[in-house]
Amino acid sequence: NTDGTFGVAVDPAYGKVAKIGDTYYATLAEAVAAAQAGDTITLIDDVTLTSSIIITDGMDITIEGNGKTITGCDGSDVFYVKGGKLTLAEGLNVHATTDCAIYIRGGDVFTAANLTKADGTNYHVIQGNGNYAGNVTITGGIVKHLNPEKAAIYWPQNGKLTITGGEII
Repeated sequence: NTDGTFGVAVDPAYGKVAKIGDTYYATLAEAVAAAQAGDTITLIDDVTLTSSIIITDGMDITIEGNGKTITGCDGSDVFYVKGGKLTLAEGLNVHATTDCAIYIRGGDVFTAANLTKADGTNYHVIQGNGNYAGNVTITGGIVKHLNPEKAAIYWPQNGKLTITGGEII
């Protein structure tokens, strides 16, 4: 057999970490790059990033995790939002190692996910930038800095920070 399957059906999710509809992707970055406005990306495995996921003008994506975790890499934000719309669904876990789980320089973020930030740097779980506007709406989940002496959210900018649910620790 020349296709290497020897008559065995290959699971389309094998070796993949995310999907949009019935299309599977080896990395979250590939899924985000392929996403069209209004798409939902579903994690099918935990993800460790090698760089930030950047959200720009024109993007409108939802990421759902069903208990899966996205872990950022050292020296990068997990999500760097500079336009567009990002929705992080309930059941998704996002963990920042050194920088922010969400760094917002524009656009809109809606989250019900569990967001954490490791100790060790001056960054926050959700952080804005005073030179830019952007909006964050928290409807559920937990936003927690793992150093109890650090603020979970730093919001020095124009734009709305709306909290209607969840827990800020």
